[in-house]
Amino acid sequence: MTDIVKALSIVQQEIKVKKDAKNHFAKYEYRTLETILENYKKTCKDLGAIVIFTERVICEIQGVILLEATAHFRIADKEITTNAITEIDYNHKGMSKEQIWGTASTYAKKRAVSSLLCLDDSADDPDSLAGMIVSGSLVDEIKNLAKIKNVAIEQILKCEKLKSLENAKTEQLQKILDNLRS
Repeated sequence: MTDIVKALSIVQQEIKVKKDAKNHFAKYEYRTLETILENYKKTCKDLGAIVIFTERVICEIQGVILLEATAHFRIADKEITTNAITEIDYNHKGMSKEQIWGTASTYAKKRAVSSLLCLDDSADDPDSLAGMIVSGSLVDEIKNLAKIKNVAIEQILKCEKLKSLENAKTEQLQKILDNLRS
């Protein structure tokens, strides 16, 4: 095992990030990017590892802009990366375009770094929502990637014998996402 893989493995095993923010409207708790990064710094202060982010617009399809954020875990000249994709949605009432982009950027970075650090939002996560089956971001990623690859959601549902993506289990969604990525 290389040094960078060992270091990332240590961080993934030791990092603990509570869900410290609440969405009172939808009644769920979540982690913020700031909280994740704060805990990351505490966990890896002696490893000489840094996390940085890059972003790029992947494409625009019928007015929908897809933004990709990449989290880079670096030690010296070695790095491990993970990506997350989100949609820029201009239909947020009361938000300027700058706020919409900032929100989407932060969300994509949070998803990328959560994946990198193996922060679990599944039912096995002790601080996850009891009874929640699916991560909305996985559904969003599947829909966005399906658009890019010109795959009908109905076709995916039929192949996977699902009524909807929103009612699928996280494992099913991850399998669909992995298939779309390959």
